[in-house]
Amino acid sequence: MQSAADTVFHSPQTGSAGLNAAPDSFQVEDLPVFRFSDGDTSIIGETQYRIETKVPKIFSGHQLQPVHSNPVPVMHRTSDWFTVILVFVVIAFTWIRVFYFKIFRQLFAAFFSNSISNQVVRDENILIQRASILMSFVFYLTASLFIYQVSEYFNWDYPFLGDGFLRFLVVSLLVAFAYSFKMVLLKGLGEVFELDRPVASYIFNIFLINNMLGLILIPVIVTIAFVVTYSTGIIIYAGVALVIIAFIYRLVRAFSIWVTLPGVSIFYLILYFCTLEIAPLLILVKLARG
Repeated sequence: MQSAADTVFHSPQTGSAGLNAAPDSFQVEDLPVFRFSDGDTSIIGETQYRIETKVPKIFSGHQLQPVHSNPVPVMHRTSDWFTVILVFVVIAFTWIRVFYFKIFRQLFAAFFSNSISNQVVRDENILIQRASILMSFVFYLTASLFIYQVSEYFNWDYPFLGDGFLRFLVVSLLVAFAYSFKMVLLKGLGEVFELDRPVASYIFNIFLINNMLGLILIPVIVTIAFVVTYSTGIIIYAGVALVIIAFIYRLVRAFSIWVTLPGVSIFYLILYFCTLEIAPLLILVKLARG
């Protein structure tokens, strides 16, 4: 009896026998071929053999298409100047929190109450004015840092903005100029129409809401800058949502101040809101969308 070890394999190309003998009826096509690929062809030696199989292709037909052939590490770097400015903002906030603690609590209460806000305006406390100036400075820096991060995330490509620290400097100057021009304009309108007290209350509410917004944006800025994650866009949109909520709240507070005055035209009030409040925001959104 001839065992399996005595079998000879004949090469189709050379026809030479191997170490053992095999029946002439045995062909290479009769051998099973194991394949790892999804293709339906196999190559043995120098001869290609086609094998009809019914094996399903498990690595095709799905919706999870690869984007990169190799793992892509998350590279997120924060500039040194950004860190220095952020540390300065935290130090300024800590200074206000420690040395103006009672005034800070009073301003925080005025943020939620019109009556307390009007009382603060009537008192004209020098310490409150100093704390408001420091908090306004914090707001200018935090707002500029957040706008800078938004511009980097949406890839704003405007030549006048520049890049890096120059972009932050330009944004800071624009924010400071916009609010300074607005305050001067409001003061002038108050003098012309003899509305000093309502205008002072309105300006104080603008400072107050902006200052609280500046403090709220600090953790948002820190998270965007130093937390390495793919969900940065969610944090960006959350910060934008906070800005929109603060803006709407400021409009509500302003409307509640002006409607209490006798002889105030609702039409001119809405015209003012559209010109000096809503229009700059729409211009900013237009620039953000390119």
